[in-house]
Amino acid sequence: MSAPIRAGLRSAAAAAGAAVGGAATRRLARSLPERTRRPWERTNYAGRPLTLLEGPAWLAGAATGIGVAA
Repeated sequence: MSAPIRAGLRSAAAAAGAAVGGAATRRLARSLPERTRRPWERTNYAGRPLTLLEGPAWLAGAATGIGVAA
């Protein structure tokens, strides 16, 4: 297999790993008990709820993607 193809496959694996890792961590954060989630929840400018745990979830996804690519 040529080097460009291997690089492309590695990039695709990293992206897939990041997506799966981020989604799993976000799902875990949403499944926390209400008492644990409440301090992390906010309302954005549009009035929609969000959680400050989404940042660490994205970071975990990126770390998973890096681990898959290595």
